[in-house]
Amino acid sequence: MYSPNPATLSFYHRACRSGLPTDVRLGSPRLRDCGGLGICSIRLRGQNTSAAACSHVVPTFLRIEAATGRLLLHLTGRALTPEVRERHFRGGFLTLTHPYRLSPPLLRALGLPAGKYTLPTGRYPILDDGTFCTASLPLACVIRGIQPLPRPAA
Repeated sequence: MYSPNPATLSFYHRACRSGLPTDVRLGSPRLRDCGGLGICSIRLRGQNTSAAACSHVVPTFLRIEAATGRLLLHLTGRALTPEVRERHFRGGFLTLTHPYRLSPPLLRALGLPAGKYTLPTGRYPILDDGTFCTASLPLACVIRGIQPLPRPAA
């Protein structure tokens, strides 16, 4: 577990909590009952969902990191049971076995331009400070209305 100095940690926790409040359901979106590894769903906090009581639903704050354009997931540490930590963050990584497409309401809430944004498959390191487990994920995007660049003449 990461242990920076208390002043830095306080600033970091405020930054985490400044993100968009959501509920992340861990598991694969392609498997029954969100089995497997990955992100099965991301819902804005307060959206009515039948999975709210699931132990794999974690209150999370989302932010776009300005310097890199990556999506930061700040999963609330106290909501992560030992079983969920072992299954979904084994070895200090969040593994996405299938890509996850962000919903239009989520894109609007994050202030992203219209497009098809996905979180690609891969293994992403987790920073666990005890309060938040944070993953930094790249956003793959196809933006509507953008035309391919013409090829240079040979």
